[in-house]
Amino acid sequence: GRVLVVEDTRGIQVLLRRMLETAGATVEVAADGQEALDIFTAASNTSSDSSTSTANGITNGSYDLVLLDMHMPRLSGYDTAAAIRKLGIETPIIALTASAMRGDREKCLSSGCDDYLTKPIDRQKLLQKVSKLLG
Repeated sequence: GRVLVVEDTRGIQVLLRRMLETAGATVEVAADGQEALDIFTAASNTSSDSSTSTANGITNGSYDLVLLDMHMPRLSGYDTAAAIRKLGIETPIIALTASAMRGDREKCLSSGCDDYLTKPIDRQKLLQKVSKLLG
């Protein structure tokens, strides 16, 4: 499937891309929540050409899944997930967070995410969740 990784840490971007591409996914990266929201907003405004590229080369197309860091500058993952859902986009979202405190999972799910993973990322758990959500 086609996966959008929304993560502000370069090393984690590279790690996730490698894990997902090795498993056969096509991966694009947004550096923060605002960039991801811009991608989805542009895609929803583009009716006939879903392959229009933004200035940074990211394709404004549809995604099969979003991996979303919840703690980012400019626009948090919580706000990003809520805004994506407000646009009417139903693409599955997996929250990525370093927080494993009681209530964090529920907070992620209530913001619009479909599932939740904690960092450091376990490759096997990641691929199981991705596989489950992609069917």
